Amino acid sequence: MFRSDRLVWGVLCGVAALNAATTQAAEVGRAVSTAPDHFVSFTADPDYTVDGDMFGIRSRLNPGTPGLPDPIVDDSPTRDTDDLGIIAENDTAPFFGVVDTVNEVGDDLNSASWTFDIAGFDSLSLSIDFAAMGDFEGTDTHTFTAAIDGGEASTLFENDVDTMGSADYTMDSGTVVTLNDPMSMNGTPLTNDFTTLTVPVAGTGSSLVLTYEGDTDAGTEGFAFREVVLTGNAVGGGIVGDYDNGGQVEQTDLDFVLSNWGDTDISDVTDWVNFPGGGAFDGLVDQNELDGVLLNWGDTSVPARSSAVVPEPAACGWAFAATILVARRSGRGGMLRLCGRSRDERCRNDAGVTAG
Repeated sequence: MFRSDRLVWGVLCGVAALNAATTQAAEVGRAVSTAPDHFVSFTADPDYTVDGDMFGIRSRLNPGTPGLPDPIVDDSPTRDTDDLGIIAENDTAPFFGVVDTVNEVGDDLNSASWTFDIAGFDSLSLSIDFAAMGDFEGTDTHTFTAAIDGGEASTLFENDVDTMGSADYTMDSGTVVTLNDPMSMNGTPLTNDFTTLTVPVAGTGSSLVLTYEGDTDAGTEGFAFREVVLTGNAVGGGIVGDYDNGGQVEQTDLDFVLSNWGDTDISDVTDWVNFPGGGAFDGLVDQNELDGVLLNWGDTSVPARSSAVVPEPAACGWAFAATILVARRSGRGGMLRLCGRSRDERCRNDAGVTAG
């Protein structure tokens, strides 16, 4: 029994460590993505129908009218004279492209905004994939700002043009093109290969408006971005994983998960709270609830997801020594149950164990 219980606890600790290594903050919103978009609303200045100009979301599959501008598409494998472009011939994913907004159509400075629901999240972070190619001007601007609940907008990403420098760009054919006046974003040089940049977003609230503003004056410069992803940590009314609301994530909470594993009806324990993802029960006791315990083991305050406490090997040994864990197969589909020495008298009796 001792070796069996120790193995079970070791497996649980291993699962927690693995999940901690691979778990990331929850997705709050997404836009211009190959995955399903996730936002409340989107508004933008109209895209151009002027040949060679662009301001909007397009793709190889939906090139718009009258088609994708030359500075945006890289057709070099099939067109020897092509020495500009970002989107390769086999790239069919959507992107937001910008070419020559100073064209006597509308305002020179164009904008697009996405509204995201951020209620119940903190520690927000925004990542965007950027690419650019061309001989840019120092007056070209590309800025991303965020405003929460109608408050003052803060700048998240801002471009800069090195008017004294040059950069090498590798076309899809393998040809290297050198151009003056390259662009950077938040100090990171951009090329015609997409680069992911991530910044923290300060503040919490109910609604976040992400606004992009672009002003660029030349038909030989291309700027594109995609995979706009907003993430954050879900916050609830108590400590995630402290299902009995006892003030600490500990053995009782683990017993609850394992004693109800696979259940969709926990009406007999309606006073249990603080489930992952905002505090409400998601309808099935499974790995999500187990992670809530193991990734926050010992916590007595609401942590950020990145600081979740995972049982270390020494902690696992302590927990095993401090608690007699009884593994048994129940009549409910061969469910595994772990019972605490002093926490669940019914569980011990069911397993045929008497306190020593």
